[in-house]
Amino acid sequence: MKKILTVILILAAAPISIFASETNLSIGGGAGVGTSPYKGVNYNNFFVPYFDITYNDFYLRGVELGYNMYQEDAFTMSLFANPMGGYKVDASDLSSGYDNIDDRNYQIEGGIKIIYDTSWYDLKLGGFASLGEEGGSIEAFAFKSYFLTDRFSIIPKVYIKYLSEEYTDYYFGVTQTEASKNSKISNSYSPEQTYTFGVDLGAEYIVTEHISLVGFFGLEKLSDEICDSPIVEEDILYKVGVGAKYIF
Repeated sequence: MKKILTVILILAAAPISIFASETNLSIGGGAGVGTSPYKGVNYNNFFVPYFDITYNDFYLRGVELGYNMYQEDAFTMSLFANPMGGYKVDASDLSSGYDNIDDRNYQIEGGIKIIYDTSWYDLKLGGFASLGEEGGSIEAFAFKSYFLTDRFSIIPKVYIKYLSEEYTDYYFGVTQTEASKNSKISNSYSPEQTYTFGVDLGAEYIVTEHISLVGFFGLEKLSDEICDSPIVEEDILYKVGVGAKYIF
């Protein structure tokens, strides 16, 4: 069953600043498709609004609001808030026999992020730690810009993400009450802290001084701790999409 989603922060899962410009304002949008980990949901179609607004040390990228609290030439430390952390799925979208669980919803997360420019072939390293009502995560990543022509560039990114036990249990665990209400779930499931890892690829083609076309592709591998959940059926998630932005 397909489900239409508004996944504003999908670009945040791609390399930091894939589509960022040196100006203070750019807006745009795009669309894509991706897999869901939950049983019966299959593919998610999503719309991606894009914002990159900077005012002094404050910024808005997607729906991530941040403040660059410390900056040097090669190092940036930021505080940020993300109102759409985690995953979202309505129980009614799951396969029959699994569709009487509680809904899983996005959570508001706040955290700290660092990015370091190694000056070694433009390689950048970074990480963030975030926390919300349903637990938190820590991610380490590396990315690099490649300018294939004067108009076309790509940025590959690799990452590994730690998920707290509370976070993993909320999104992928099953309570005894939920198990008793679903014919295809025989037992409760309480996963422990775990991890995911993956790769992302962002691309940008400059059409004019003010207009660019963008694209993104990503793969994420879920751990056995997540895949052993009775409500999960996919161990590898992907997303792909295209869009455009206007640079003021």
